[in-house]
Amino acid sequence: HPDTASTYGDIGDIYERLGEHDKALQIRLSTVGEQHPDTAATYDSMALAFAFKARSAEMTKGKFAATKEWRRQSEKHREKALSIFNKSLGPAHPMTVRCQSWRI
Repeated sequence: HPDTASTYGDIGDIYERLGEHDKALQIRLSTVGEQHPDTAATYDSMALAFAFKARSAEMTKGKFAATKEWRRQSEKHREKALSIFNKSLGPAHPMTVRCQSWRI
């Protein structure tokens, strides 16, 4: 079905972008530092990408050994983002609330 093909194409795009998140994180760390909201947003994006990889593997009945690792990476990056958002923006800021509200 065309929609299925499109979805798999989107998943592929997400996988490819994950490598770019690593580059973005290095740039953020070197320019604004670890405790900046922009750095937190990059960690959050990485967490979402790993969560999406894990969920898509599960939805396609994939028995990838990496699924558990993707979940672990997602949670690690989410916790890092949430910690930075809380410290830099406070617990009531929309970015903090959004990051806190999603779970894999």
